[in-house]
Amino acid sequence: MKSTLTGSEPADLLSYKLEHQAFPHDSTGDQWFSESQFESYRVLGRTIALTALKPACAKNDQASTPQEKNRRFFNRLYDIWYPVTPAIERHLSEHGAQFDSLLRELRSKDTIAAHANQIFRTGAVNLLSKATTADKEYFKAFALSIFDFMWRIFNDLDLQIASNRVHPQGEIWMNTFKRWTEMKFVRAAWPIYRDRYPANFHFFLGEHLEFTDTKGKRFKTP
Repeated sequence: MKSTLTGSEPADLLSYKLEHQAFPHDSTGDQWFSESQFESYRVLGRTIALTALKPACAKNDQASTPQEKNRRFFNRLYDIWYPVTPAIERHLSEHGAQFDSLLRELRSKDTIAAHANQIFRTGAVNLLSKATTADKEYFKAFALSIFDFMWRIFNDLDLQIASNRVHPQGEIWMNTFKRWTEMKFVRAAWPIYRDRYPANFHFFLGEHLEFTDTKGKRFKTP
């Protein structure tokens, strides 16, 4: 992150900028700042901090402990920096319900239940290595439910757009999808179902999730 000037800073800071064009990007090799140079960077740092943090400050926060006060402050800051988008607000409960239904589907079958919790954990790439043939066939079919869910999230939250992918809510799904697409049964099933989905979803999987086949080769985008 680089500091910059927007024109709303104190007048003396803007005046200093007019006389020192390198400010606020002076070389870090200069370890001997003059008094005015040091003061200008101090004022700029304070201005940036106040601009970024002051909106989340509450004058009459009646928190019972310092920890609770800090928690409330960062929750307010989170809401300011990462406001809920209309798409997230519209689909949040729906997506949560669909995610829960995936878990319920797995846990409803006695022979599959042992794998249900593992499928959503990091490091579960080879979770079916010791599964029965019937279980493997089930998971091949279950992979379609995973692809359909990913496609729904991809569309609803418009994950083609970079800012939506790095939004905390989008990032949660991106991390989840990354784990899923690393699993061998998901990678093995993609050639079976890939023709159901458009090219932009293929591109998303390959470019942003680094989706590969079971031999580590990138799938081709139509």
